[in-house]
Amino acid sequence: MKKETILLFLFGATFTLLASCNSNPSAKQYLQDENHRKDVIATMVHHQPYMTEMMHEMIINDRCKQMMMSNMMNDEGMKEMHKKATNLYILIF
Repeated sequence: MKKETILLFLFGATFTLLASCNSNPSAKQYLQDENHRKDVIATMVHHQPYMTEMMHEMIINDRCKQMMMSNMMNDEGMKEMHKKATNLYILIF
């Protein structure tokens, strides 16, 4: 009886320990870690179907669309390209 109780206790303790060690973090917990977040973004950027889906979701989201446009228009290269395109349009018409 004593051996059975000890074995049952050890089995329960081992099972509990293994179950707690194998818990997977939620997506929110996973993305809070900066290294994990960078890995996820790099994977999406370098995989065409993932990148296409991500861009589609960003374009249909008004907040993301505004953020992308404000960041793009603050970039000096984009401003210069926009000026050249405007000047070319004026010259053509």
